[in-house]
Amino acid sequence: MAGHRSRGISLGGTLLAVAVIAMLAFSLASLCVTHMRMSNHEDRAEQASNAARSAVSAAIARVLVDPNFGAGREAGAEVRIETDESLGMITFNEEAAGANNLPLSTNNLRGTEDASGAEGSVVPSATVQLLAIGRCGDTERRIDAVLRLPPFPWAIASGGRIETRNGVRVAALPFGVWPPPTNVADMLPADLLANGDGAQAIVLGNDSIVLGDVETPGKVVLGSTGVDIRGEVRSGSAPVDIPHLRPTDYDPELKGNPYFDLESGDIETIVGSARSGRDIVFSQPLKLDNGQLYVDGDITLHQGVEGIGVLVATGDITIGAGGLRLEGATELAVVSGGRVKLSGQSKEGSVVRGLFFAEKGIEATQMTLVGSLLTGDASTGVSLDQVNVLYEPPQAITTKTEFGDFKEPFWESEDFTKAWLR
Repeated sequence: MAGHRSRGISLGGTLLAVAVIAMLAFSLASLCVTHMRMSNHEDRAEQASNAARSAVSAAIARVLVDPNFGAGREAGAEVRIETDESLGMITFNEEAAGANNLPLSTNNLRGTEDASGAEGSVVPSATVQLLAIGRCGDTERRIDAVLRLPPFPWAIASGGRIETRNGVRVAALPFGVWPPPTNVADMLPADLLANGDGAQAIVLGNDSIVLGDVETPGKVVLGSTGVDIRGEVRSGSAPVDIPHLRPTDYDPELKGNPYFDLESGDIETIVGSARSGRDIVFSQPLKLDNGQLYVDGDITLHQGVEGIGVLVATGDITIGAGGLRLEGATELAVVSGGRVKLSGQSKEGSVVRGLFFAEKGIEATQMTLVGSLLTGDASTGVSLDQVNVLYEPPQAITTKTEFGDFKEPFWESEDFTKAWLR
């Protein structure tokens, strides 16, 4: 009897072991299938993300070659990147967007005002909103990017002459670098242009550094010490057509846009659009909160300006000894029918990003200007002392990625900046 029980126990143990092994084998097979499914999903997701990134990069290339690409929402204004397994798409055409279930991209490079973008977004002037979809099988990825192109290809361009004194630097700001570097080795090339045709069309004073080209129909005069030009010096070249900005094009009254009348300069913050029909003086710091100030006359800011906005005057614009205040990010567009006079505290302490246009010339001391300086045909042109002028090259900034992160794409790399800057 004992032997029968032993064989029974042995048989039962064997059956139990077989059942456990079978269960483990089933669980292992299930895990393998799940792992394969996850691996396949991750692979499809990666391919979809790559397709979307490729579509954005291709669209950037198209826009850089043809700035009007997609601006009219014409049929065929799209980018398709296809492989055997994936598809990346961007379209500027409304019909194509609906037919392919795509978000609508917007080209507002040539616009002078904000444009309406997809899903209620706002696309500023001089920018392109790129909304890309990548698909692989049933997996989809979306990348939103904004391409920002400076409206003018020079750090400084004067219809008349240019004079620098005492440690002026002309260079370009590398992508994604802020605050601006102080070491020349960390900067990129940018150009300086003067249409003056005299014997002193461009005068580069002591310790002036230009990392790009210096070009003028006239002559270039170099200081006795420390002048460093890394690009070419092209004297006797043909004049270049410099775009002119007319202050009256920004008058809210003439354009029929809403605004409020500004009677005096005893206001701390401007939100929206303000207008004054006469000279206006600010004795305290002015903050622009996405604001625009238009003055039919002169603007004088004794204690500086900060924030984001636009200053337009038919006469002179003077920012006095208080300088450009930088407790927060400061981005300005300054358009003057007269002269622009800027006085900062130091190159490091007074930094402003934006576009400066003055019909009758620009004077600046003790500051860093990130953007472009442009003047009309006035013989006085541009006069700089202890100033850094840093041009901003084309930039594409990813604003949103749906369904996963990704590595730095080409358009956010330093190589992109270098490729399109020169």
